[in-house]
Amino acid sequence: MVVLNNLEPNTTYEIKVAAVNGKGQGEYSKTEAFQTLPVREPSPPTIHGQAGIGKSYKLIITKQDDGGAPILEYIVKYRSVSNL
Repeated sequence: MVVLNNLEPNTTYEIKVAAVNGKGQGEYSKTEAFQTLPVREPSPPTIHGQAGIGKSYKLIITKQDDGGAPILEYIVKYRSVSNL
């Protein structure tokens, strides 16, 4: 198996392969075209929290599907909720 890495997203490529042995290079295979997937928004992260020391709270964020591009940052929103 051969894996082609670092391809551009949402791009069409053509590929062909030739084998080489001690006698030389053989003929190329037929050309095959394929398209890479587009970059999309990341899936929601999984979070787990636990009370910290004093007035703090520890939030553990588990890596998720990045949508085809590295996660650059996380936006954390929180608010106080009145006790009933």
